[in-house]
Amino acid sequence: MKAIPNLLLLSLVHFIVFLKPVKAEQTAVKALFVFGDSFVDSGNNNYIEDTDAKGDYPPYGVDFPLGPTGRITNGRNPADVLAEHLGIPDYLPVFNNPQTKGGRILHGVNYASAGAGILDTTFVAWHIIPLSHQVENFLNVTLPELEAELNDASHFMSHAIFMFVIGGNDYNYVCFESSDSCDFEELTSILIGNYTVQLEKLYSAGARKFVLYNIQPSGCSPGSRIQNDGQCVKEYNDAMVLFNNHLNASLDDFTVDMPGSVFVYVNTYNIISQVIDEPASFGIEVINVSCCYVESTKGLTCEEYGSSCSNRSIYLYYDRVHPTEKVYNSLSTRAYLSNLSSEVHPINVKTLANITFNTTLCNVSYKLWPVEGLNNKGLPISGQEELWTAS
Repeated sequence: MKAIPNLLLLSLVHFIVFLKPVKAEQTAVKALFVFGDSFVDSGNNNYIEDTDAKGDYPPYGVDFPLGPTGRITNGRNPADVLAEHLGIPDYLPVFNNPQTKGGRILHGVNYASAGAGILDTTFVAWHIIPLSHQVENFLNVTLPELEAELNDASHFMSHAIFMFVIGGNDYNYVCFESSDSCDFEELTSILIGNYTVQLEKLYSAGARKFVLYNIQPSGCSPGSRIQNDGQCVKEYNDAMVLFNNHLNASLDDFTVDMPGSVFVYVNTYNIISQVIDEPASFGIEVINVSCCYVESTKGLTCEEYGSSCSNRSIYLYYDRVHPTEKVYNSLSTRAYLSNLSSEVHPINVKTLANITFNTTLCNVSYKLWPVEGLNNKGLPISGQEELWTAS
């Protein structure tokens, strides 16, 4: 297996935004379309009879106003939090719900599917919805309905935000659940290539605003630690860093190949790594075990109707893979508001949302530098951070 460079790339950005002299809220369309995996599945898999990749039972949803809905955490997921910041008036409907049509789609739709990957073959036996099919669902079903509902669908498309959280399951399926050798570099190139194709399809349909969350340090999840005497699995984290670095490095290509597009890169890996390294600063006390009861040492999700901890706000992880609502809230709040390029760049989601396309973007560049490296857990060592502003 090829060695993976211990580098975490951050962004130094020169970004100048000139907006019309009106409030963005008067012109910007408030709509969010969500694509991804179990981090943001809000119930699509509930409608798939022959899959067990669901969170539609207690103790999932214990803190969610509607109870268990398919969200694989105790409360809101990152898409819910980001939608609230964007002023979306209600929880996004999931695509697989037959009622998701007409006026219900005008503030966005969630297409995410727990277990999904960038590759169509990832966990195919689970009968989940891979990324390419999620994008097809938007293009072939939702988009024609939007065009029927709206006078100016092109304006709507250019101002809506398209959110992605995807990639980790592909490594789990291809590399870590197989006894065969795995070439991380080769797999990463394939994944980024396939990811790019899906982004380009949406761009061709009129999408211009994209938010890409990178992959968390899954080697430090309770599911990984329990297989490694309580320690992080560095090989897992190395694979996530490789993908994240390639995705980050692709931002320049995306903006060149898709003129007029704006991409926001959310550094999930670094934000959750901060929680692991400095839990007290986030009000977290437990980082290495799950809040809910998981039946076996190889299990990852909460036991159906099983118990969960009483003080969920001090836990990083709700089950052995998925963080708690508190951590998700911090993640998407930082995506929306942070001015640290180590957390989100080249602009934050709030700035992205306020861009109208009477807007001129100049001197956009994604210049990369390495921080000091990774420690023996595959987590970033604190290095220089660059603050950016947009005006």
